[in-house]
Amino acid sequence: MTETEENETEIEQRRLCADCISESFLKAEVAKNGKDGTCHYCGEDGKTTAIGQIADEIETAFEHH
Repeated sequence: MTETEENETEIEQRRLCADCISESFLKAEVAKNGKDGTCHYCGEDGKTTAIGQIADEIETAFEHH
């Protein structure tokens, strides 16, 4: 794996909490279905999801609309 691929994987695995998401649907989804963890961005503990997971969901939404 190249250094670039390692960096991309690291970023995709970072945790993001519902409070750091401004879009209401995604915020609610993370609050409801997220896993307990520490947000990489604000440092707070709570329901989180991986950045890669959010990116996949957004990509799917764009493909369907």
